[in-house]
Amino acid sequence: MFGLLGGISSKIIIGLVILLAVGAGVAYWYFTWSQQEMKILAGNAAKLELSVGIQTNTIKTMIKQQRESQLQLEKLNEEWHRSDNHNKKLVKMLAKHRDTIPQIIERKAEWYERLINRGSKNVLQDLEDITNPETYNEKPVDVITE
Repeated sequence: MFGLLGGISSKIIIGLVILLAVGAGVAYWYFTWSQQEMKILAGNAAKLELSVGIQTNTIKTMIKQQRESQLQLEKLNEEWHRSDNHNKKLVKMLAKHRDTIPQIIERKAEWYERLINRGSKNVLQDLEDITNPETYNEKPVDVITE
C-alpha cells in the first residue's frame, strides 16, 4: 500500500517542485520587469518635474510682462485722454474765434505773405542745390605713394 502511495506522492512532489520552479521563474520575470518599469517611470517623473519648473518660470515671466504691459497701457491711455482733452479745448477755442480769425489774417496779410515767400525761396534754393549736377562732381585726390 505504501508503494502505491509512494509512487503518487513522489509524482505530487515532482509536480510541486516543477510548479515551484515555474512560479520562481515567473516571480523573477515579474520582478525584473517591474524594476525596468520603475526606472522608466522615475525618469518620466524627473522629466515632468523639470518641465513643471520650466513652465512655472515661463508663467511667472509672462505675468510680469503682462503687468508691465498693463502699466504701459494705462500710461498711454492717460496720455491719450490728456491730448484728447487738449484737442477739445483747441476746437472750442477755434469755434469761439471763428469770426475773428479772418480779420486777424487780413490785418497781418503782408507779414504772412513775407513769411510764406521767404519759406518758398529757401525751399527753391534747397531744391536747386539738390538737383545741381555740379554739386556731385568729385575732384581727383592726389595719392602720395612712397
